[in-house]
Amino acid sequence: MNLKYELSSKAGICVLIAVLFLFASGKLFFLMKYHMVVWDESVYIGMGKYIYSAGTSGLWESIRPPGLPLLLGLFWRLGVGSVLAYEVLALAFSAGVIIATYLFGREFLSPVAAAIASAFLAFSPVFFIGSSNILTDVPSLFFSMLSVYFFARDRIRLSALFAAAAVLFRFPHILIGVSVIAAIALSERELRVSARKCIEFAATFFMAVFPFLAANYFMYRQFTSNAVDAALRPFILGSLAQGNLAYSVQGFSSNLLFYFSAIMKENIFLLFFIPGALFILRKRSKAHIVLSAYLVAYLAYFTLIPNKQERFLISFLPAVVLLSSYWLSESFSFMRKLSRGLQLPYAFMISFILVLGSFAALREDYRQFSWVPHSAPRVVSEVYGFFNSSGLAVMTTDPVFSSFSDNLFIPMYDSPEAALSAYDSARVYDYAVYSPDFFPCENYGPDCEDSKKALFRHMAARDKLVLNRSVDGRQFFIFSST
Repeated sequence: MNLKYELSSKAGICVLIAVLFLFASGKLFFLMKYHMVVWDESVYIGMGKYIYSAGTSGLWESIRPPGLPLLLGLFWRLGVGSVLAYEVLALAFSAGVIIATYLFGREFLSPVAAAIASAFLAFSPVFFIGSSNILTDVPSLFFSMLSVYFFARDRIRLSALFAAAAVLFRFPHILIGVSVIAAIALSERELRVSARKCIEFAATFFMAVFPFLAANYFMYRQFTSNAVDAALRPFILGSLAQGNLAYSVQGFSSNLLFYFSAIMKENIFLLFFIPGALFILRKRSKAHIVLSAYLVAYLAYFTLIPNKQERFLISFLPAVVLLSSYWLSESFSFMRKLSRGLQLPYAFMISFILVLGSFAALREDYRQFSWVPHSAPRVVSEVYGFFNSSGLAVMTTDPVFSSFSDNLFIPMYDSPEAALSAYDSARVYDYAVYSPDFFPCENYGPDCEDSKKALFRHMAARDKLVLNRSVDGRQFFIFSST
């Protein structure tokens, strides 16, 4: 049995190496194309500049976690802050997630399940496409998977440290802490041991996030007299995003089945995570319990909140691929127990579903690749490249400018009313950018159009219009205060 396991383990490592090679080869084609940064990517890039310039460059949003900006800003401070460098960093985190998923599967499921899971994960469209994005989804997932892995190995403190890192990259990963605490309570038979490990995990986690909480207190105590509110301000503001109705889904069944539908669109074979979860219930080890708790916690949370986005599936996709791969590896044993007359139809059915799902996934990967532009779109040269001087303060309704310039950008894009208030109260700035397309009025209520018109009138009356450009269906106005 040990020899068989060793041989399958070596074969699994070969599969992992092949998966990583094919993954890197596929992403190389993305690196050769132009990466047009989007809204959220620009915010994280701008926040990195803001941190390392002590507030003289970039922009700041208190609603965002600090982990990714700290990394991106370090690249910028070292003089290698290009979009290409950021994308390579994102791909490195993606490879780390694939490896961490494989390691968990090999040690606690089977080498076969681990090898299959690494392939499913690497080429699942939401992960394959998301791996190029300069966003928090994949880096935070890397730390959360390490937290789950080290907990399964009974390394409580390491698990807590990586759980804290995951939260500092993306706030909803507090669910990793919930999953681990639940797994401790369910796997430990002695109450004393369970309490000790829970306290050890919670204390280590708190010590790791305490510097962030302390920094919040000093930054935001001017906004509230409550010290706890100041320390938790980013978490409180970030929690409002879970109720973003712009991404809501109508209908009870549509909400309940949203992520099941998203999983099926990724690869229909991944729906076998359901029987995989049932199989794993037969085992009571802490690894299997934490994997189940991880899946249940994330699936329940993202199902219950109004904000529904398919990219949120990335947060718990490793659990889905591990369980579906575990079912597949177990089905091989089940097939051998069937009569010879049933083995062939059974194998054909499994192979057909596997090939069909994999083909659909790879086709979606290629379709997404075909959308990536070969060169910079017109908006880069005609609009985003406008601020080629340094030392400017720019009020803006569009944060993408912070990716193309090292000036200080002052956000005024929370809502048309908030933008109008910020603009009226502003005293020191060099330019102001207004793009009405970044205020979709279906999200802001019946007074939105009037507020947008009032904002434009105020800007036109107060400052000089120096650029009026319509590019790719979007209108941009840039005003100079001088």
